Amino acid sequence: MRHGGRYYSSMKSMGYDLYDNREKRRLPLSFPTREEAERFCEQKNSEQLFDLAY
Repeated sequence: MRHGGRYYSSMKSMGYDLYDNREKRRLPLSFPTREEAERFCEQKNSEQLFDLAY
């Protein structure tokens, strides 16, 4: 039988990174809050849809 413990970091999150599912790569952007990251994603997604439409 193996006894082990779990490690929980006491460090705070450094922010939210974005991942491009099409390109399969992490974007070089980081946002301090989830709301800012979501807002950026919504803006980029709407821009891409606009570009595809025209």
